[in-house]
Amino acid sequence: MPFYTGIGIVQPYYVDTRQAINIFCIAALLICLLQMYVYTSRTNETVFAETINFADVQDKEMVSKSFTLSGGSAPLKVNAFSGVDNSWANIQLSLVNEKTNEIIYTSRDIEQYHGYEDGESWSEGSQAEEFNLCGVGSGNYHFLISAEKEGSLPTFSNLQSPDSKVMISRDKSGTIEITDIYKGQTTSFADGKTLEKDTSEVARLTKASFGTQKLDSLINAEAPKLTTDPISSNTYVQLKATWLPVSFWNFGFILFIMVALFVAMLIGKHFFNVKKWNNSSNSPYSPS
Repeated sequence: MPFYTGIGIVQPYYVDTRQAINIFCIAALLICLLQMYVYTSRTNETVFAETINFADVQDKEMVSKSFTLSGGSAPLKVNAFSGVDNSWANIQLSLVNEKTNEIIYTSRDIEQYHGYEDGESWSEGSQAEEFNLCGVGSGNYHFLISAEKEGSLPTFSNLQSPDSKVMISRDKSGTIEITDIYKGQTTSFADGKTLEKDTSEVARLTKASFGTQKLDSLINAEAPKLTTDPISSNTYVQLKATWLPVSFWNFGFILFIMVALFVAMLIGKHFFNVKKWNNSSNSPYSPS
């Protein structure tokens, strides 16, 4: 027998297009139903929003409150803002699944610089960053948050109590100095937390004069108002996490691929039949 070449007159096409379109239609219907279920069974909302002081997460992590995501998997969009001014800030964020302990970790820099050079002003960067944590499924989650910024804590002086008995100052190293105005005596403390826990006479006087036991929070809140350094005055970062609507991109891409494959099969079948009838005088295809 001679070696087989070409396409036989009764040779069928490689693919049964009727069966292929049936399979594609059933698959497309199942994909549409699945996408509809995922879209209608979930909520889209802001799940976390908080302002975090750099002083509260210095050299440690903050554990956020738990939040629940219900429905199909979708991206979790995170917006971060910090008042950087010719400086930078860095945020380390870990999303923890409380059931599986799976962790999604990310780190982002917020940078903003500007100036005036050769007669023209310039600027680069932004005070806000936006990024997605992709493919986050339903469940209970919380964030582990740490952050740092360029420069030290805001330095200030002459924070005076309402009764004019005590004055507070802080230097670049973070050391707190308490001055008893009446006695003219100054006492130093390592930081605001140390001052809160101290039980000495000057610490008790300071708490009574300011009318609060939370002196560290008071100092961190008042410090930016008393400093003129733009880097030092940036004391916080704002974070907001929003669970986005279910993406239709993958859904549309799969349907597009299925349509493209079917069109390619039809075109391939046409050229297959043209070649099959090429040497026949009874060809149903017009000669080229």
